[in-house]
This record gives sequence, structure tokens and C-alpha cells, in this order.
Amino acid sequence: MHSPPDDVDISVGLDALAKCEAYWRELEMSGVKIGMFDSFAMIEIAARAAVASGSDPIIIVVKSSGVVKSILALRRQREFATTVAVPLNAPLAQYADIVGAPLSKQTFALIQRRLHTQCLVDLVILRKVRQDSGLSDVLSQLAVPQEQALQAPFIDLSRFDNFAAYEATFSSRTRRARRQRRQKLQTAHGDIKFTIHQGLIDDEVLQTALRWKRQWLAAQGLKSVVFDASVWQQAFCAAAQLPDAITSVLSVGGRPAAIEIGFRSQETYTSYLGTYDPSFADHSVGQHQMMQTIKWCFDEGLERYDLLAPADSYKLHLTRGEPAIRIQDYAVPLTLAGHTFSQVRRFSLPLARHMVRSLPPQVRIAAGSRTGQVAAAASAVGFAAMLGAIE
Repeated sequence: MHSPPDDVDISVGLDALAKCEAYWRELEMSGVKIGMFDSFAMIEIAARAAVASGSDPIIIVVKSSGVVKSILALRRQREFATTVAVPLNAPLAQYADIVGAPLSKQTFALIQRRLHTQCLVDLVILRKVRQDSGLSDVLSQLAVPQEQALQAPFIDLSRFDNFAAYEATFSSRTRRARRQRRQKLQTAHGDIKFTIHQGLIDDEVLQTALRWKRQWLAAQGLKSVVFDASVWQQAFCAAAQLPDAITSVLSVGGRPAAIEIGFRSQETYTSYLGTYDPSFADHSVGQHQMMQTIKWCFDEGLERYDLLAPADSYKLHLTRGEPAIRIQDYAVPLTLAGHTFSQVRRFSLPLARHMVRSLPPQVRIAAGSRTGQVAAAASAVGFAAMLGAIE
């Protein structure tokens, strides 16, 4: 006997989100584990940033026999004469996911039709979809992969009895070098202190972390859509005040030397922003701070320390051989214009990123280059050329 088809409700706008808060609570009460990036508090913060940036929140609620099964939060924006839907919490969130049960092929097909007919969407782009997310299975069958898949490393804390057992997996040479660097740092600059704060981050600490991040980006000739004093940086600052936000500070000689801001959700801690005082660059203060934060995670009984993509070498070193989670970008064209734009984006954006990142930092700084601007220019030229060919 076949189960009845799912019902799909779609509503648009900030007011619509407020009316849907009860659906998040309903799923939580039913035992659904909701990730930090998809909590209602985080979605609400992102929605206000989206509206401020000119996007429209789209809330998709899937029900079966009147009971809420899943929620997919998107936002609608215009890109090169194309209406594109992206995750509502992007770029603040580092993963795209669904709240609740995974989507079936039939339900996802219905959502596609409704997004086109009701919301006039040409293209859906879902970036950083984890292979273990509720979107991965249906997207791998019905969507078009964009760019090369990335890897998101994590430390499986549950593999170890405690922090001492984890630390013992590093070579004696590595452990000795850490102790020597720590002693050298303390001798040169004073006492070392580590503190953890949960929620309500001190504004001075927050602004210090953001300043160091911007300094590092500037030194590399890079930009960040979140940390560029835009509405998304404001959204991050609001998220850093949430009860599950975690701020760890390594102080040396009475002043902050390294700061990490992350988020705790169920058994997982996600490391979101790590930064340090450039004047301590030669003392590995960031490594000292991370090891202390990992120790805190063990003390709290957490099971996973999520390092996020990309799989940088220092992250892989900390995972102690644990396989990373594969993440993939997907495009779902709903119209010919959406298909054309997704194809241009698929080929031009990776090329533009490679071109910019292959330049030495001093060249990027001198040129004032920005990956997004180069990619936008490439996409605009390609999009116009392909439209011309179609017409």
C-alpha cells in the first residue's frame, strides 16, 4: 500500500518565517536533531540579513497527513537577469541542509514545480551539501554537481577515552615541540591563560577577532563575503551572541593572543572563526588555542569537533586519520535561463577562483582583486554569449 503524497506549502517574506516558527518547534518536540546552522534562531538572523541585502526569504514546509516532516529555507535573489534561490542561511552557514526528514524524489520534483510557478525561480543553487545530509541523496540523483567536491575534516572525539588519549596519538617529537613553544611564549610574553565563554560574547573580544581576520585577509589580498563589514558580518555578530555560541580565548601576558568562535549543537562543536594577533605569529598561538578548545570539548563530553572545509593540511593533522566528509555544490535548473546560467557558473567560477588564488598575495593586493568580482565578470560575459547563441 502506497503512502499518500506529501503536501508542500511555500510562503515568501519575513512575516512568513515568523509564522513558521511553530513548525521548527514541532520538529524539535518530535525528536528531530536540528543542526546549529538550521536552528530557528540562526535562520531568523540570516533572514533579516537576506532582506537587508535585497533577497526574499522562501520557506518550504513539507507535510504528510497534516504532520510536518521537513522544512527547507531558501532566499530568492536576482543574478544576471536570472532569479536564483539559494539557502536562506548562506553565506553565513557553512553547510546546506534540510530540517527534518530527507526529501523523496517525488516531493523534490513537486518543490521544483512550485518554486517555478509560484515564486518564478529559474535556478536553485545549493552549496556545501554534506554527503550525510538530508539533501544529498535526492540531489545526487536529480541535480547537477557544480565545481569539484570538497572535503570537510572533523575530529571524531568518541574514538578516544579523553584528551590525554587523543594527545598521545601525536609523536613524542610533536608533543615536545608544543611544550617548548609554549614555554618560549610564556618566557617572552608572560603568563598564558585559556578561557571559554558560552553565549553573549564580549563585544571587545568579538571586534578584536574580526579585526585580526580582516588584517589577515588584507595581507593575503583576499576578501570574505561574511567578514567584510556587510550585513552578513552583522549577522555573524548576532549569531555569536546566541546561547550555543562558544568563544575560546588564549591570553598571553594579560591580553588576547588567539580567539576562536564556534557553535555547539547536540554532540558537535563547529569551529567557525579562528584568528590570532599577528604580533604572535611566530609563537603558534593559534595551535595552542585550538588544542585547549579540543580539550574543552572532551571535558564537555562532545563527540565531534567539526573543522569545516576546506581540508587544509593543519586540519587533517588534527583529525588523526579520520576520513573527511565529502561536500558538493549542486544546481537545479528550472528554466532554460536557469540552465544556461548554471552552465556558465559551473565552468567560469572555478576558473576565476583558480586564477585569483594562483596569484601571489602581493599581486592580489596591488590589483585589489576580488574573487567574486572576477567570477562575476566571467559569468556575465559567458552568460551574454550563451544567450546570444540561443536567440
